[in-house]
Amino acid sequence: MIVAVKASSLNYHDVFTRRGMPGIKVPMPAIMGLDVAGEIAEVGPGVSGWKRGDRVLVDPINRVEGGLMGETVHGGLAELCKARAHQLIKIPMACRSPTPPRFPSPTAQRCA
Repeated sequence: MIVAVKASSLNYHDVFTRRGMPGIKVPMPAIMGLDVAGEIAEVGPGVSGWKRGDRVLVDPINRVEGGLMGETVHGGLAELCKARAHQLIKIPMACRSPTPPRFPSPTAQRCA
């Protein structure tokens, strides 16, 4: 799935990743950006239930294959980003704000 990024954030995780995190080797160059919201620009082959233009949030953790956006795979500080279909969360049509609300990310959980 290709997501056209409409909102992203730069948070402490991105800064730590760029500076180097103890015990985690991040190959550079890397595109940071843990938190992503946007619209589906391209639906991957064999994927159903999604269509071009659907508004989505991206769960930064790939809970099936492993990996974290902006750390082990490229993140959302870009015009387009790639994510697996199981990482997408549909934004309801009732949510009309230009910038969708953020969802609890690992950053929010660590700060709580």
